Amino acid sequence: MKNLPLVSVIILTYNRYKLLKEAMESVLHQTYKNFEIIICDDGSTDYTEDLVKECVRKHPQKIKYCRYPHTGSLSVGRNKGIKISSGKYCMFLDDDDLFTKNSIKEHVKYMERNIDIGYVFSDTKQISIDKTRIMQSLEEKHNPKLEAMLSNFILHVIINALKRYWPFKTVTRKWNRKAYSSGAKTIKYLRKKGFSKTALAEAWKKGDFIIGAIGSVMFRKSALDDLGGFDENLSVHEDFEIYTRIATKFKIGYINKVLYIRRRIHGSAMKREGAEFSLKIIRENIAKI
Repeated sequence: MKNLPLVSVIILTYNRYKLLKEAMESVLHQTYKNFEIIICDDGSTDYTEDLVKECVRKHPQKIKYCRYPHTGSLSVGRNKGIKISSGKYCMFLDDDDLFTKNSIKEHVKYMERNIDIGYVFSDTKQISIDKTRIMQSLEEKHNPKLEAMLSNFILHVIINALKRYWPFKTVTRKWNRKAYSSGAKTIKYLRKKGFSKTALAEAWKKGDFIIGAIGSVMFRKSALDDLGGFDENLSVHEDFEIYTRIATKFKIGYINKVLYIRRRIHGSAMKREGAEFSLKIIRENIAKI
């Protein structure tokens, strides 16, 4: 790639300055250098502002700081980041997670070679907060127990929501029984089908949500702009909603490499209510694919 496109890495944060510093460092240490970091601070009351301003002084050409009154909304923060971003591509890094050193490079390479792709996602590895490895990834195949653990990791948030909100209890029980099905097998099947919209919709309808943390995804900014960004009416599952909404208009891609590290932290500083409404929108999106 002779002319390296600019990538905007948008990091939402709220009262996690110590973790935020490590997340930012994982971007600054990328092998791919044409990026900007946009910190969207949801009104933190700890030392976040001081930390970010110091980083801006050190890297004035690389870091933008957007601070606003606390909303508790992931969608609002991400849309603020998109609005002030300048990149051809956007990535969203959670403040408690990390990029692997080649994450941006590998995602850009894929997107530049596939101009009809709305977004591409890569594999995710989950670790504990002290960076002790606790879970394998889709890339590490042929171990049924580990594949089961991974599949549960990808699905557990959606499954728990479905248990509570999905109106068809028999379907919920069916999906719950399949929570330990192999995510790797689903990926293999979709790759054979070229990630066609039909195959993707079939997998999602069965509960195989395959895409893990949002930081494993690179979006084409034009696709985000075309569809109006994240739905600010949603307070939960806003990431999966935009995955499905973009899939109604664009193709998607997959990189068979671990390029994102998700750290396991209990609890969340953001609002996590309203799953019933979110799932209704998601089901409508899937039906359009």
